Amino acid sequence: MYLLDLNGDSVITMAEAVKQGAVPPRRPKGPPIMGEVVFQTLEAADGSWRVGIYQYKSMLLVMAMDMEVFYHDIKGFQAAFFIAVPVGLILLALAGWFLAGRAMRPVAVIADTAEGITAKGLDRRIPMVGHDAELERLVRVCNDMLDRLEKSYRQAVRFSADAAHELQTPLTILQGELDNAIQASETGSLEQQRYSMLLGELSNLKAVVQKLLLLAHADEGRLKLNRETVNFTELIHASVEDLEIMAPQLTVELRAVDEVVIAADQALLHQALRNMTSNAAKYTQADGLVRLSLKSDAAVVRFTIENSASDIPDVDREQVFERFHRVDQSRTTAGSGLGLSMAREIARAHGGDLVLNPYREGMISFTLSLPQS
Repeated sequence: MYLLDLNGDSVITMAEAVKQGAVPPRRPKGPPIMGEVVFQTLEAADGSWRVGIYQYKSMLLVMAMDMEVFYHDIKGFQAAFFIAVPVGLILLALAGWFLAGRAMRPVAVIADTAEGITAKGLDRRIPMVGHDAELERLVRVCNDMLDRLEKSYRQAVRFSADAAHELQTPLTILQGELDNAIQASETGSLEQQRYSMLLGELSNLKAVVQKLLLLAHADEGRLKLNRETVNFTELIHASVEDLEIMAPQLTVELRAVDEVVIAADQALLHQALRNMTSNAAKYTQADGLVRLSLKSDAAVVRFTIENSASDIPDVDREQVFERFHRVDQSRTTAGSGLGLSMAREIARAHGGDLVLNPYREGMISFTLSLPQS
């Protein structure tokens, strides 16, 4: 049997290779074992060789393989492995994300629909999604619950509107009778003073009923706007005059642009401004400051009213627009607790909003925003 010389330039016999030490004997000690195969890795000048020796009787078979090819294939396999594993993991993650999203899509639809249901949108219902029995049951239960809520809410709103509407007639009659009684009584008499006091209380009650009726219409989405061209700046100046009459002891500052014209219901907008200025007059500290400002840009008109007062507690800030909500007793003054709620409903009916701004520099401020057109 012949073997390539380790220097790569001659062919030698197996016996010579063993004698030179290129191929060691089969076993260092003892007689050879017939039929046994021995493998050996040899280092040569041209690289590594894997040698296999097989002896059977007088025949000696030697086989050799260049390990460079083997190592090259191993390196190629390793490179492919290090590339394929991250790619496979990324593909697996994408597939998992896709399948999870597809499986959770019905739940997302239910959550998005439920999140968009408000007091003015109780007629919305969750659509049937998927074909899963449990999801279908969940949708049916939620829709049935919304049916009951809508029915109860509509009944409460109708009751408020009907009650406020029915109260207007007897209150108007009472007001007329008290006017007649005041005219018929002796001027300056105790009887006339009592009738005047009752007439004042009746006027307050009529104002509350009118506010409740307006809020009930807003809840039903039936707050009709008689839009017309309104000079907002003139309404602000009129509000300043009203404020100076209501609280002459206060310092009033006005910062307004020359002329802002918007499309709005003038009567309702004037009512909202009156409620805001009345609220400022009630809660401003003695000899305090009330600052009104009007700003306008291409899209939005912003009216801000600030008054010097101590900060509103956090618990009251969260409920300042709630109907009939009043702050702590140390700040309580005359009023129904409906003014700010009514002003916000008017602003929202116009496509704007009324918000309470953060407390700063000893001033409480509200901002009424309305669309420019």
